[in-house]
Amino acid sequence: MLVIFGHITLFISCLVSLTMCIYGLRVKPNQTHRIYALAKAHMMTLAVSFIGLITAFILSDFSIQLVIDHSHTAKPLFYKISGAWGNHEGSLLLWALIASTYSFVFAKIMKPRLIKVYFIRTLGVLGGICFGLNLFLMTLSNPFAKTIGEIPANGKSLNPLLQDVGIAIHPPMLYLGYVGLIIPFAMAISAAGLRVDAQKWATQLKPWVYIPLGFLTSGIMIGAWWAYRELGWGGWWFWDPVENVSLIPWLIGVALAHSVVVTSRKGGFANWAMTLAILAFGMSVLGTFLVRSGLLVSVHAFAADPERGLAILLYFTLLVGGGLFWVLLRPLQTKMKAYSLASRDGALLFHNLVIMAAAGTILIGTAYPPIISALGQPPLAVGEPFYQASVLPLFMMALILMSVGPELPWGKAGLFQAFRQNALIFGLASFAFLLLLIFSDLSLLSNFAFVMSALLIVFSIRWGARSTKPQHRSRLALGFSHLGVGIVAVAAISSHLFATISDRSITPGETYKAGNYMIALNTLEQVTGPNYLGVAGRVTITPDRAKPISLNPEYRYYPARDFPTTEADIQTQIFKDIRISLNRIEGNELGQSEWALRFHARPGMLWLWIGTFLTSLGLWIAGGSAIRALPTLTPLPVKIETQEITL
Repeated sequence: MLVIFGHITLFISCLVSLTMCIYGLRVKPNQTHRIYALAKAHMMTLAVSFIGLITAFILSDFSIQLVIDHSHTAKPLFYKISGAWGNHEGSLLLWALIASTYSFVFAKIMKPRLIKVYFIRTLGVLGGICFGLNLFLMTLSNPFAKTIGEIPANGKSLNPLLQDVGIAIHPPMLYLGYVGLIIPFAMAISAAGLRVDAQKWATQLKPWVYIPLGFLTSGIMIGAWWAYRELGWGGWWFWDPVENVSLIPWLIGVALAHSVVVTSRKGGFANWAMTLAILAFGMSVLGTFLVRSGLLVSVHAFAADPERGLAILLYFTLLVGGGLFWVLLRPLQTKMKAYSLASRDGALLFHNLVIMAAAGTILIGTAYPPIISALGQPPLAVGEPFYQASVLPLFMMALILMSVGPELPWGKAGLFQAFRQNALIFGLASFAFLLLLIFSDLSLLSNFAFVMSALLIVFSIRWGARSTKPQHRSRLALGFSHLGVGIVAVAAISSHLFATISDRSITPGETYKAGNYMIALNTLEQVTGPNYLGVAGRVTITPDRAKPISLNPEYRYYPARDFPTTEADIQTQIFKDIRISLNRIEGNELGQSEWALRFHARPGMLWLWIGTFLTSLGLWIAGGSAIRALPTLTPLPVKIETQEITL
């Protein structure tokens, strides 16, 4: 029954999105209410379809092949539900649902604020994008595909690595960012060629940049938190290809968020902002292609067949190639006064260039190896050394610009004035850098990064403290978001440079020393979960001159998938984390006594998550403030409103 129900609702949503697209191409003022109703209907049909898929997972409806492949009767209810999007087809249905939700929310908020032709055209573009995705779901990636052959009794279960609260929350949060960039894309396409005021266009765009970027920031953070807790190597960022494809649209989104500030204030960077809006969403689609094409080797990747990957690549090419060509043909008409490179405008320009250089470098490092392999060349590994040498210096430059840029005046040169007004802060920063060079064993780049991060934190706190009135919410948002970046930078450097890491084969009753810690494996116990078997270690960790810490890591085996996992136990303290994981030594059986114990003491981990949340919070504050300040666009000539316009 759910198979038929899912097919029907998907088919209806496909028809509704196609109708939205047609109405948008045939712009007529009397269609405003109709296209608004279509946006609502599109969201509702996909919501019903997605609820139907979740219900199938909860009820273990094995008449649907997807449920067989990614669920199990013994799996906990929470992971049955998350299994609905922990796969290729289900995640794309969630992708489509979030796109339709953003379309409706946009229509609800912007209907009274946009001129009719712009409103209808934007929803038409959104309908066209959603139609392509719905058609893909109907044909190549149907989540309600019927089971062929014998129906099993219990199912194959979800990948055990994905049976974690972090990875269950990660995709929806990430998609709220990824897919939310569909709105800036559609607004850029629909504005091209219309005689809209560039400054007001950018002001209308702001909330649809800031809010998705806040979700994307949190989504990336939750993914890093999951990797830190769940993956055996114990780090939180590995420059994994799938980690990279989420970072690229985030970087472009950051460049867009800074560009619209200049455009809304002075009219500059307008066509550059339109280009960034297209690229940001385009990189989200490209990331979808890379993750689902089978080209990337990663624990995060869905190993889909090349046919589906090729279809997504074609979809990406049409969107980005067509969008850039359209904007090139029909740019916004803008006027901007000349400005000094030593002004805030210049700092934002340089910041954009640095961020885009970082995004381009990461894209090359991520896409080049699979391209080389596809051409029949020997496999090429691009790992942490490449990114540390190429991307980290760019991030250091971005920290400088984020610290100094907001202190500069608009338009006119003010670099020396900014240094003079903040002489005490810069003097203390220089003195701290000198002390680090003399007494620290760290590299020049690491010392500089610490000082610039601290400088950014100081300035951010001061910017936030000045936000005493409601009209200063944008300054408060700036303070929170930049403060978060500064905290993340300090925490990331600390967790990398000052970590204590130890790998050791150990038997129960044995004790060894790692750095300033005594580690003892006291006992091993057999454990049985709802859908796994395992061994739990009882470990005591005693820091120098501190109380002992008791941790209980587990090694688990999931019979339905024939898949082992390590479940680390972590004690989070204010300034550091103590992490221990237990793993089976290759060749040993579960009942044998010798095990591999991996110990980590990583400073700054709690502040890594706090800093990322502060950045997200700042972006959400900025988005909410931008919604409250939304103006109405300058009306277009009547003759353009009443004629049919074809994209």
